[in-house]
Amino acid sequence: MLSKQLRVIVVDDHHHVLEPIHQAIRKRTLPFSNWTLVHFDAHPDLAFPRDIPASCVFTPSALYDALDSSEAGIASFLLPLAFAGHMGSLVWVKPPWANQVSLSVVSLHLTVCELPQGAAVVPSGPFVLDICLDYFTTLNPFLQ
Repeated sequence: MLSKQLRVIVVDDHHHVLEPIHQAIRKRTLPFSNWTLVHFDAHPDLAFPRDIPASCVFTPSALYDALDSSEAGIASFLLPLAFAGHMGSLVWVKPPWANQVSLSVVSLHLTVCELPQGAAVVPSGPFVLDICLDYFTTLNPFLQ
């Protein structure tokens, strides 16, 4: 049983979670690097706008503004965390119909993998749990 309280942050647009994650890193409640993000979502959110320079991830306030003004902003919050060296791994938990990324292990700076039936992911170190409600509420667009 966990003895510490769990901090819960709710944001409307996915990329708005970057600011509380950066604050947690600054306050040292989340390590600077090598933590796992468990991402419940119907979409992988592995986009990053071409018009935003990669160096922008090292200036958080500029990154927040750039993502707010970008059409792809809400799908662009995972890669900046990996590129800046914070997130060491990503576990994408997706509904069965989501096929944007095939079930496999994909080596980038992140890993997407399929777990055998009944297997559980238990990160061995610090982690962030990200749950997008479309995981539970979005209908399968491939059946419509």
